[in-house]
Amino acid sequence: MCHADPVTSPSAPELEYIERFARLFEDSGSSRIMGRIFAWLMICEPPEQSQPELAARLGVSKASVSTEVRALMSRGLVERTTRPGDRRSYYQIPAGGWAALLERRLRVFEEFREVAREGLGLLADAPARRRARLTEMRRVYAHMERALRAALVELRAHAGRRTQRR
Repeated sequence: MCHADPVTSPSAPELEYIERFARLFEDSGSSRIMGRIFAWLMICEPPEQSQPELAARLGVSKASVSTEVRALMSRGLVERTTRPGDRRSYYQIPAGGWAALLERRLRVFEEFREVAREGLGLLADAPARRRARLTEMRRVYAHMERALRAALVELRAHAGRRTQRR
């Protein structure tokens, strides 16, 4: 269970979960603190947390929270919100954020495929052996684009069915 008191830390099992999540973030090229913040926002109650709450609960500096929250916001993984009558900003996981994240990833795949296509144009007269790496790159990213587009269609259809049931 998450705690609403800003000075109360997550429970031992929650901390273990947060650290596991944080290591995944770190292994994928992000910072461990970013992973901790994201993990806590995934499980906390209330679902929105202020910068001081995040710092106190996770045992990190407010400056680190500020830096990492901005990075999470730029990726669309976290959004800022406010409460009526409260001047502080709060951060939460946005509804629909996962589909938005996948759409951004799709654009990256498209860009990598396009760069490979440009490189192949540059090497149009080069031997196949020299073009092989770019050919493989273009093929892999084209495959990933198709798979991700299909996954997004399925996600949207599933979200639409859930909305209709409510």
